[in-house]
Amino acid sequence: MFFNLIDTVKTTTIRIYLERDHQNSIKLVYEDNGIDVPSENKPRLFLKVFSTGGSTGFGLFLIKKMMNIYGWQIQENGTPDEGAKFTIIIPKLNKNGKENYQIIDDFSRSKS
Repeated sequence: MFFNLIDTVKTTTIRIYLERDHQNSIKLVYEDNGIDVPSENKPRLFLKVFSTGGSTGFGLFLIKKMMNIYGWQIQENGTPDEGAKFTIIIPKLNKNGKENYQIIDDFSRSKS
């Protein structure tokens, strides 16, 4: 999935982190310093065969399809001239009422 988010032409820095939100979901955020997504392209970004050039236009389309299967959401909400920023919203429970994720904080456990 992340491979299809990375702009290999210009990206030198990638940052991935989690944010907890108030609706018992988590946000998995991907940011890079590559080419940003122009505002006029954002509504079409996840459409089948949409491309700004040099690709098949299937990568982001397939990511969106995969997210839909799991009941997740993805959006691009980057700022112009700062690279891309994709936010994936993962609900605590899936469509069958089972947990989608568990957050394990290994850093807070005492090491012997």
